[in-house]
Amino acid sequence: MNRLVMTNPCTYRQARLARGWDLEHLALRMKFVATLHGTVVPPVTLLAVWLFLWEHQRTELPAFYDDLLTATFKLYRRPAPRVVA
Repeated sequence: MNRLVMTNPCTYRQARLARGWDLEHLALRMKFVATLHGTVVPPVTLLAVWLFLWEHQRTELPAFYDDLLTATFKLYRRPAPRVVA
């Protein structure tokens, strides 16, 4: 099982930037995944602010959000790079 460990904000930031997402994009995707799982998360704007604070190591990451981040990055995988011959 490939689990992307998101407890380190640097790993999270690299994965987010590699997909070309800003914090609002990630928060919106997290809200979508949470809705699919039947859970409730804060509004997208508050979630983006919380993610910003966590990314800059001003707050801790609850286990629920760690699992939600993992599910979000798993659902929105990066496409494989195209090889032009």
